[in-house]
Amino acid sequence: MLAMILLLVIVVSAQGYIDVGVSGGYCGDGQCQVNRNENCSNCPGDCGECIYCGDGICNGAESCSDCPADCGACSRGGGGGVSRKILENIVVTPIILEVPLIQGSFKTRTFKIENKGLATSVINISLVGLESYIKIKKEDTSFILKSGKSKEITIEVYAPEKPGIYTGKILVNNKEVNVILNVDTKKIIIDLDVEIEKGYEVINPRQKLPVIIRLQPLEKIHPLNITLEYIVKDFENNIHHDESETMIIGEEEIFRKSFSTDGMAVGEYIIGVKIIYEGEVSTESKDFKIKDFLEIPRFLELKVIIDIIIFILIFIILVILISHFKKHKE
Repeated sequence: MLAMILLLVIVVSAQGYIDVGVSGGYCGDGQCQVNRNENCSNCPGDCGECIYCGDGICNGAESCSDCPADCGACSRGGGGGVSRKILENIVVTPIILEVPLIQGSFKTRTFKIENKGLATSVINISLVGLESYIKIKKEDTSFILKSGKSKEITIEVYAPEKPGIYTGKILVNNKEVNVILNVDTKKIIIDLDVEIEKGYEVINPRQKLPVIIRLQPLEKIHPLNITLEYIVKDFENNIHHDESETMIIGEEEIFRKSFSTDGMAVGEYIIGVKIIYEGEVSTESKDFKIKDFLEIPRFLELKVIIDIIIFILIFIILVILISHFKKHKE
């Protein structure tokens, strides 16, 4: 009898689920245990909501062809039917969150999810690379969003112990919100500003990235030895380029640097700068994209257009002059 009593346990989860049974799992422990006969019907908390045609949600393998009740009727034009992309048109704004932090601090940030599709969608949110520093309410990680509706998600962002530049992603179904954490120490006496030269926010593969860096002392200082560290990272926290240099600063300094993108694939990246002096660290970063097509910087586009107009005008003038000259000669 005593042995049987010892085998029985009462488990009360933090979420309020209660189960009386043998040790080893219960409904509400976050795991769908098929060997305990858990399923979407008797334990949706662990196994998720059941998916079936007629539940009012276009999800799983459902489409307008096999479940018009949930996904809507297929269009008859343009090749056969309404695509899932139209049915599930989820828009997330903003697409990048840059969060400046001081060691030991935290901040909140908000992003918005809109369902501009034709059907109700199940929204699932997860983190990549910043799981230790970003907290999302449990009820905001999975929910239903009806067509035409929107929802704002508030996250808490906690500063890592070590100052530096951290990158990661928030995944909203198949959409991504890129996240940058710039973590400084508490005492900052040099203001750091990083700007990508205008027209180079999107560049071609192997094209150099020109950056303007400004260092501005926030108070009068004696000439100070500082170390500058430069880093190029993607949003999975992979480092693609890093270098460093030292310099002496006593007043405002503005200079230009170019960074190689050789070997970097098409995608989204950040250029980050970290300055280190007397045990203090200050960081700043900017995002940029590499696209696999020839993109002329904006200021060059205007120049090309002006040159073409001038060339056309000169050509017209020459034609008129030649025509006039021929008539006069006759």
